[in-house]
Amino acid sequence: MVLLKNVFEKTMFLLVGIIYLIFHFFIAGVRFPTGINQTGGWGSNIMNLFYFFEPSLWLFFLVGYGILQLIRIKTREVLSIIHVGLIVLSLIISSKNIQFEIILVVGLISLIIFIANVVLSIRNRNSKL
Repeated sequence: MVLLKNVFEKTMFLLVGIIYLIFHFFIAGVRFPTGINQTGGWGSNIMNLFYFFEPSLWLFFLVGYGILQLIRIKTREVLSIIHVGLIVLSLIISSKNIQFEIILVVGLISLIIFIANVVLSIRNRNSKL
């Protein structure tokens, strides 16, 4: 139990990075739209926005947790567990090609939990690593 507490409080940057690498390189593969007959201009599919939304969230999470780890601030254990659960849920949903709106809602909830985790961690920064 102490090991899990240390993982979720001290190394969220590594945990999020490992989940991202495992999912994208071993499970999902290439998910970008490919093909010869792709529409262009304003007639493109709205799903193409998803391919910019998800990587930007991942980059935001990695940079945020990386900065917290560099300045040696512990994250909140409960919020970190919820955030990792939401990340895994969004990855499972996106790999099954479920509707974009569901993925967007889960991603936004994940973003809110991330921001709450960072703000509460910085507020209680007197408990350093």
